[in-house]
Amino acid sequence: MSGQAAETYASLRLCLENGLYGLYLSQHPGSRETWLRRHDSDQAKQRVRSEFTIRNLFDSLRGLDTKEAAVAEQLYERCIDYGAHPNERALTVSLKQETGQDTVEFRVVYLTDDSVIFRACLKTAAQVGASVLGIFRLVFKERFELTGLTNELNRARQGL
Repeated sequence: MSGQAAETYASLRLCLENGLYGLYLSQHPGSRETWLRRHDSDQAKQRVRSEFTIRNLFDSLRGLDTKEAAVAEQLYERCIDYGAHPNERALTVSLKQETGQDTVEFRVVYLTDDSVIFRACLKTAAQVGASVLGIFRLVFKERFELTGLTNELNRARQGL
């Protein structure tokens, strides 16, 4: 809500990753020990880096729900494109060029009031929230069904 779009996309990427880590760990209980022992040694850190790749996390999701994986992957890439990693789109969306008679200045807008950027960012935030809940539904399927959250989530996703 502050107008910090690029920073928001970085946070949204982390939300998706945390959901994916939770799903992965629920599907691979033996990996919990690997995860917890990350700082025990250089070898342990390398094991975590090798196992907990974004590809492995998405493969785990894809193995349970290809549609949910496709949505999450699309959102993940959008987050990277618009601020979760330094890149052209993340920079140019907030870059303003001012040309004088003998000069050209480039300014980065940290706090935007651009309604298109703002609306796209808010919509992405809602979509990421729904996606992470969709991932958690795969972990806590029975609870989602018993509480009616599956139906509520499906209804909330309409139009997103």
